[in-house]
Amino acid sequence: MRRSTLCLLVGLLSAAAACSRSPAAPPADVARDAASGDVTASLGADGVTLVNGTSRGIAYAVWNPKWLGLMAVCEDPGPPCIRLAPGQSVVVPESQFHGWNPPPGTEQPPEARALEVRWWHVLPNGAGGYDASEVRVIPLVP
Repeated sequence: MRRSTLCLLVGLLSAAAACSRSPAAPPADVARDAASGDVTASLGADGVTLVNGTSRGIAYAVWNPKWLGLMAVCEDPGPPCIRLAPGQSVVVPESQFHGWNPPPGTEQPPEARALEVRWWHVLPNGAGGYDASEVRVIPLVP
């Protein structure tokens, strides 16, 4: 009886120790950590200048959050989604600002105008597909 109690105790302690260990980071977490650096944005006469200071390509949108609060992000690792390579810059013209200019025949009140850059990485999810990382926001016009 004593031996079975000892075996049971050792088994329970082993199981508890195994459960308390931190699991290995999933591939997407490892990729997120590897994509360090930052993205900068500035508004100028020609549009918004973006500079990708991260180690991965980024997807981005220049957006008026007062026009539409929600924005769908792409999760495709190809060129239509990942548009700015690491270390590169681009000037996004005003014609590509989402929700900045009202449709013809309508007027947008000044309080309905704001401008921000939303950017993200597209990373492997460990299941054979891809996911967008956390969407980061750079406010330009409050």
